[in-house]
Amino acid sequence: MYDNYELEDHKMKGTLRDWRKALRTPATYRVGNAVRIQPQFMFLIMLLGFFLLILFYYNWCTSPRSIHIWTQSSRIYNTTYPLTPAYQTGDVYTFRIGIVSDLDTNSKSSSKPNTYHSYFKKGYLSYDPVKKYVTVKWDNAILLSSTYSHKGRGMELSELIVYDGRLLTFDDRSGMVFEIVNNKMVPWVILSDGNGQNEKGYKSEWATVKDEILYVGSMGKEWTTASGQFQSYDPMWVKAINMRGEIQHLSWVNQFKAIRLSIGIKWPGYMIHESGVWSVVNKKWHFLPRRCSHESYNETRDEVMGCNYLITANDDFSQVKAIEITKHHPKHGFSSFKFIPGSNDEAIVALKTTEYEGKTATYITAFTTDGTVLLKDTLVENLKYEGFEFI
Repeated sequence: MYDNYELEDHKMKGTLRDWRKALRTPATYRVGNAVRIQPQFMFLIMLLGFFLLILFYYNWCTSPRSIHIWTQSSRIYNTTYPLTPAYQTGDVYTFRIGIVSDLDTNSKSSSKPNTYHSYFKKGYLSYDPVKKYVTVKWDNAILLSSTYSHKGRGMELSELIVYDGRLLTFDDRSGMVFEIVNNKMVPWVILSDGNGQNEKGYKSEWATVKDEILYVGSMGKEWTTASGQFQSYDPMWVKAINMRGEIQHLSWVNQFKAIRLSIGIKWPGYMIHESGVWSVVNKKWHFLPRRCSHESYNETRDEVMGCNYLITANDDFSQVKAIEITKHHPKHGFSSFKFIPGSNDEAIVALKTTEYEGKTATYITAFTTDGTVLLKDTLVENLKYEGFEFI
């Protein structure tokens, strides 16, 4: 028998033995009345969940093809393109075409307060796929006006595209996307720069349609100072817009770097984009860069860095290819292009612009994807037109 002191000592030793045993034995967790979970199993579950989360983020947020789930719409996408049917005479197909101007600071009206202008020029393009030539005739230009602006600048229209049966154009200052309705500017959506969390309007430069989604791109070059010092990646974001006007912001930093690397350009070299088209026929992206240089950006030197490459990329940009096309004019750079409808995405019509020592001009040209010239550079006007479309 133990006296009281010995009994307490015995109980304490027993308690210590129980604690040591508990520490040596892995803890278990009871779930309900029957299931016990070991911590090793819980750790594996947590590790697997973390791995799946990383995999989900990578595929959802960083892939160029990743588009979040859009709001469902009962309305059917309008596939009409061009808006005006072409007519045929023998082997020649004639299309209605249109171009819009970017007058930069000259867009501001000198007679009407808070009003900004752009020119909308329509014409006819004839294409003979047998004799392989293109001709163009122009109507008189129409004046488009709007009171929308950002910091005193507006209506600097950079692209023209048919989307969902509507004719859209883009102000690269305010970020406004307009629909042209009976020669009136009807605002649709506003695009903010970079990841969409900026006050500054998005510098829209090109637009194309892929899988009924409108992709709008900027110049695809790091934003720098006039002497080439890095400031941000904002112009390397792309906007995806559905027909309901919902916007998603996609980082294309890796995609734009892959495009310029196709001709051996690495930072601080650069490439500036004002035209990009997705081909439904061959399932590839097509780019005609406006400027390209192996040297760092310089505002003055950039005026003679015109590019003459057609660059193609598959959907995920894992395969990018560049070929030289047309005669090289250092002062000329591509500002917009479209495939000729019915050409199996093999014939291209493009605008080239020049900005040199304060003077601007626009040329139209046409060629096939293998470099065969259908229309040599032909002067349109001594103004800068940056958007072209079959209307």
